[in-house]
Amino acid sequence: MFLRVSIVLASLLGAAFSDTIESSETFYPQVKVANRYVVRSDPVDFFQAWQRCRESGLRLATVKSKLDSVKLAEAIETSQSKPKGPWWIAATDLGNSPFKYTWISTNQVLGGYTNFAPKQPDNANGQENCIEVGRFGAVTWNDWHCTGRIPYICERYSGDEC
Repeated sequence: MFLRVSIVLASLLGAAFSDTIESSETFYPQVKVANRYVVRSDPVDFFQAWQRCRESGLRLATVKSKLDSVKLAEAIETSQSKPKGPWWIAATDLGNSPFKYTWISTNQVLGGYTNFAPKQPDNANGQENCIEVGRFGAVTWNDWHCTGRIPYICERYSGDEC
């Protein structure tokens, strides 16, 4: 059945949907991906998001440029599940000084591009250590407490990247 559906989808949608991400876990259905981001609608905390992306052969999303932000917005807009934001992405300052964020998926310090909403990050009550997108609209960033349960965004990568 999956093969038949894949062939029909491939013929209807063309080469842009040629990559398939497969998973043996029942809560991670096989997904066709048009770009590198995969929007997940199940609300989980930051570390569950990180783990679920890894379990499905992906990683929690990194956003290192304006182009990445555009692609992230496209993935959200075209997501089949149309989840409401915000969504977890891979940045956290846990284990670092406040406001010194690291991409947990790549162990790289945030450098260069950021997309924080005005007056963010603010580390409200000293408890906001993980980054989400979409709380204040579009794909602007906000720091939030890591135990909050929200949807998340994973990304494809080649295994030698991290």
